Amino acid sequence: MNMLAESRTTDGDLVILVHGTYASREQDCGDQWWQAGSRAWMSLRRRLPADVRLAGDGEVFHWSGENSERSRIKAARELLDRLLELESEGRGYHLIGHSHGGSVIWHTLCRARLQRKDLPCLRSWSTVGTPYLQHSTRSMWHFLNVFNLVLGVVLLRPAYFTLRKLAQVLGAAMLGSEEGITLTSTGMAKSAPFTREMGLRLLEWLGVSVTKTAQGSQIEVV
Repeated sequence: MNMLAESRTTDGDLVILVHGTYASREQDCGDQWWQAGSRAWMSLRRRLPADVRLAGDGEVFHWSGENSERSRIKAARELLDRLLELESEGRGYHLIGHSHGGSVIWHTLCRARLQRKDLPCLRSWSTVGTPYLQHSTRSMWHFLNVFNLVLGVVLLRPAYFTLRKLAQVLGAAMLGSEEGITLTSTGMAKSAPFTREMGLRLLEWLGVSVTKTAQGSQIEVV
């Protein structure tokens, strides 16, 4: 019986290795540190106690390795499902994650806590080079939230008039009309110069002729 088959059939605590970003492979066996039969896998296997074994062929944990929180959270759901299977069997296990593999483990443990899933068979978990990101939810009365709300209310009216004028220009252009509009420095254009400039750039990108005149601060769109 070879080592990989022996590792899978021998009873004892199971060590699950979780790789990091961009380290995904489809095969259970290979030369990546977390794949069964690799140099790192074999070296770690020789150092483990007799009653602890590495996940072998058919037991290796896989995830996409994509560099996004969505991918890591998805991997955490899958890893938790695997751990709950081991819990149902009453089998002890250890988790080792490298880089964002440690993030996957962290998300897994947090998910288990939120779902009130006890993990009494978890013997240990370790991470190597894992970037732990801190996330927190701001209060709705945080000054940034209040500022954004006030800014949105202030810009609502000028944004409405700007979009309406843009719709008129686009409609005239589609109908082949040579009529245009003139935006002055008063009213809507004055209250939202940034929005106005963005609108004019959008018109130019859409192929509408835009001419800036020297008559005061007028901008004529023809």
